[in-house]
Amino acid sequence: MSNRCPPRPRANPATRSGWLPAAAASLAIAGSLLAPDAVAQPADAAAVQRGVTVTTRPRPEFDPAGVRLGSFRLDAAAETGIGYDDNLFGTERNQRGSPVLSNSVAASLQSQWSVHALGMNARIETLNYTDQRDLDTVDWLIGGVGRYDIDSVSSVELQVAQRHSFLSVQTLDLQRAGAREPLPFDEQLARVTARTAFNRVSLSGFGQFRHVAFDGGENLALADNTLAVDYNSYAAGSTLAYSISPGRSATLSVRAEEIDGEGRRGRFIDSLTLEALVGFVYDFDGIYQASFGVGYARREFRDNSRRSLEGIGIDARFVYLPTQLTTLTLVVRRGVDDSVRSGGEGFLRTIGTLRVDHELQRNIIIGAGLSYERREYSSASQNATDAILALSAQWLINRNLSLIGTYQHVKRFDASAGIQEYDQNVAFLRLRISL
Repeated sequence: MSNRCPPRPRANPATRSGWLPAAAASLAIAGSLLAPDAVAQPADAAAVQRGVTVTTRPRPEFDPAGVRLGSFRLDAAAETGIGYDDNLFGTERNQRGSPVLSNSVAASLQSQWSVHALGMNARIETLNYTDQRDLDTVDWLIGGVGRYDIDSVSSVELQVAQRHSFLSVQTLDLQRAGAREPLPFDEQLARVTARTAFNRVSLSGFGQFRHVAFDGGENLALADNTLAVDYNSYAAGSTLAYSISPGRSATLSVRAEEIDGEGRRGRFIDSLTLEALVGFVYDFDGIYQASFGVGYARREFRDNSRRSLEGIGIDARFVYLPTQLTTLTLVVRRGVDDSVRSGGEGFLRTIGTLRVDHELQRNIIIGAGLSYERREYSSASQNATDAILALSAQWLINRNLSLIGTYQHVKRFDASAGIQEYDQNVAFLRLRISL
């Protein structure tokens, strides 16, 4: 469950040329490419297969066709969005807001082979705030994946990625430190995954290396003893599943991660995290689907003066499909996570999300979600609890155009040790153009 990268990305901001021209251009493009209205319900066999949800259902008449390049398929999309954030720094008083414009381009190239697989993907996104230019960011990612199929049930996969991103000023650690600008970092990742099965038993395992470097590196020290320490992460894990009957399995998962901090401050975060979860995967006749794991997570620091972190670990997901047009999803996760605050101390994070997605029309999908997030630091007096309401609506105009509206309300309603409680509203309207 550990991930020293930012948990929640920030909403997209506005361009330097202003957001009204972009809005006019978006509406003009949409008006010229409108498709006839679609009438609703899923009819093709793929749309009603077992396990297909509202968000994963294929819609051949609206899904982007992509471009065939020999035995590969190229998919690409550009997106522009207009929005507003009414509390940029997540403060209780003296709140500042700003119009926001997000622009992004993403592309992927994927093989269409019947055996083995090879793919690449890239994405760049700009976030620009018209009234607070210090918050502007440019995020980008490039990655690749290759899979070698040994036989019908055994394979080895290699994934590599390079990412440049930011910790938002609304991240709790930076917020408490009084940071007024996002904290940039670069991440390199390499991950090997192997899978096999024999009789009723399936086995998967992975090994992963990550290197994270914050802009400023060892010389960067923020207020309130906040440290941004470059580090290497070495992780490995395995999952064993025993099939009781089709769609129903008992599972055992174990994972270990060693974090090795760099430079003279690296000792603050040097640690070993162990996690073991036992659970099950269950398909209740395609109407209910559940996966549940519960166990124990513990982080030990190399510095014996540091207090260890331990607690119950949970990884659970429940999906209910009352009709082919509605999907209800509940996700609960709990485990050890990382902080750049107070000498690199970690915390226990509990996240629960309940979401409903509904296909109002074949080409109109609406959704609503409610999330709960609690952080419990190793210091007993330090904790924070957030509630997040998220609403969304997507209009699939045709294969190449879609319009997406989102709204998010964040409320920090329980905090201690000087952590601010606050409310925040973020709304966006985005136009996506796809190949």
